[in-house]
Amino acid sequence: MRRSYLFTIGFSVIALITVILLLSWNLWQARQAALNLSKVTLQYQARVLGEEIGLDLNELENQLNRLVENPDIWRTFSHKAKPSFIQSVRRNAIGALGAQEFRFINSRGDVINTTETHPIATLVADEQFFRMHRNQLIDFVIEAPIVSNTGGSWKLSISRPVVNVEGKMLGVIQLLAKLSEFQNLISRNELGGFEQAALFNSSETVLATWPPARQDSPSYVGMPLEKVDGFGSAIDDNFIQQNKLVSVDNQSYMAIYKVPNYPMYIGLTRTFKDVLMPWHVELKNTLWVIFCLVIGILVIDISIYRRMTKSEEMDKEVRRLFIAVEQSPASVIITDTEGQIQYVNPRFTSVTGYSPNEVLGKNPRILKTDHTKPETYETLWKTITDGGEWQGEFFNRKKNGEFFWEAATISPIHDSSGKITNFLAIKEDITERRRSNTELKLAKAEAEKANHAKSEFLAAMSHDLRTPLNAIMGFAEMMKLKTFGELGDEHYEQYVKDIYDSGGLLISLINDVLDLSKIEAGKFTLSEEILSVSSLVDSSFRQLEKMADVSDQTLWAEIDPKLPQLWGDERVMIQVLNNLLSNAIKFTPSGGNITVAAGLNDNNGIVIKVIDTGIGMSEEGIEKALQPFEQAHGTHSRRNEGTGLGLHLCVNFMKLFSGRLEIESEVAKGTTVILTFPPKRTLIKK
Repeated sequence: MRRSYLFTIGFSVIALITVILLLSWNLWQARQAALNLSKVTLQYQARVLGEEIGLDLNELENQLNRLVENPDIWRTFSHKAKPSFIQSVRRNAIGALGAQEFRFINSRGDVINTTETHPIATLVADEQFFRMHRNQLIDFVIEAPIVSNTGGSWKLSISRPVVNVEGKMLGVIQLLAKLSEFQNLISRNELGGFEQAALFNSSETVLATWPPARQDSPSYVGMPLEKVDGFGSAIDDNFIQQNKLVSVDNQSYMAIYKVPNYPMYIGLTRTFKDVLMPWHVELKNTLWVIFCLVIGILVIDISIYRRMTKSEEMDKEVRRLFIAVEQSPASVIITDTEGQIQYVNPRFTSVTGYSPNEVLGKNPRILKTDHTKPETYETLWKTITDGGEWQGEFFNRKKNGEFFWEAATISPIHDSSGKITNFLAIKEDITERRRSNTELKLAKAEAEKANHAKSEFLAAMSHDLRTPLNAIMGFAEMMKLKTFGELGDEHYEQYVKDIYDSGGLLISLINDVLDLSKIEAGKFTLSEEILSVSSLVDSSFRQLEKMADVSDQTLWAEIDPKLPQLWGDERVMIQVLNNLLSNAIKFTPSGGNITVAAGLNDNNGIVIKVIDTGIGMSEEGIEKALQPFEQAHGTHSRRNEGTGLGLHLCVNFMKLFSGRLEIESEVAKGTTVILTFPPKRTLIKK
């Protein structure tokens, strides 16, 4: 599976690289196509503008030719020109294609006549165009632009000589045209294929630019072409060539076109940035496509990886579950919806004796006996077909005919759509458990019967013993009090005292046995009332005060004066306190202190503590002392009267109060017995 994943990753990476290469190739082709189209477009527009300018210049030249051919033209070079002729020239020629002024110059260079009231100059003998006509007899001269006296606008100078039949120059006709008309011409022919245009003559003097200069930017008219931004860096010695395309600093293209028949040139520029602007948009979109492809492939690869990882984990989980089922200590059976067995685990074989081949395709009823009622199977089948879980027990038969009990849990298996596809049964052989439970129930019944007999016996014996004991103690008390006179020998008095004390001990033992038997039989009933803990302690002190004096013990009471009253049984409480105090007196050396303290805990439950400075007990001793007829200090106990029922009886009395008895003790340091009552027995005054 991991190899398949690596193959998928490799294939997706190769596919991505292939797509990126194809897109890159297409982008490069699109870039080159855009640049080539820009070159062709720029050259075409330069040609169109050049031809348009040539047509306009040809029209201006025709105007000059018509004036030269006029028979009255010679008069304009003298002061004999008729005003009507000048006015006719002004009326017919001025304004056409930007023509603004005609000047008539004699052979000496003097401006004799002009169509303007304020001529630019009156003497032009030193002007370049005049010298070219006079010295070289050039027919047509386009000179650098000049500034008008009115308005400061730039004008283009176009001139033509006038010669007689002998070839002698009579003068020169100069036409001044507005350069703005050429800018308008460029603007009218702007097709969006260039960013900047310049019109210049053969001496590379700028005649017009487009777009027109703004107020905050310099005007290039009359300046050398090399000063114009975007043109200067492309000029070289072979610059002036017809229809030439030049690359400027690898940042833009410049197309040069010579105006036909005239010493003028039109130059157009366009930057790569402008040319490639649509391509950059395509590039950005392509990069987004590549980015989305990369993200998409990453998401797909991650999804495939997670799916494969999850599949591997599921395979491992399935293997673990299969091993767990195979090694399960319970029998596992899987059937189809008709109840036909499709799988059994090894435990099934070891319990029933049937191999998988013997049961596959069969119904589990092969184990059935007549012991299980048909209603049980009907309930089972209805429960699991309704989607529920059934639990119960079967008394079945093994392959060898042996009977056995098994506990079964049967439930349906659903597919992803919720449809039941199989049934699963998990069974446990409980034959030994049922046998043990049966034996345990019999033993418990026997024990309860014996305990009941014991309790009945103890109650009967206690009743039968109490009657003669009461008589013995009565007669002993009469003899002790010498009701009928002296006994005689003083030894008899000691014997009578011993008889009376032993009878009292025996009566106490009988009473403890009777109380314990009632508690164990659940027949002991508390006679509950409102009790004062201080009064209970005082009563117990009075009963045991003589015993403490004989043992040279001091009894102390530390009762909180604000302690609430207690809801309980007075006789039982005094019996508990007497048992605890008598134990403290018995196991505390002479000169010791015994303290009874009482207060409230954090839960408002009353807590009574009996604290002594006696010999103490170990943990084993505490555990032993809490057992009936047991004492923590066997040797010491034999020197003290006791039955071994006191602490055990106190523990059971506290259980009747829903409280608890705890012992804290340390050998040679004393013992503290703690009685804790539940808060419900605390009677707090509201």
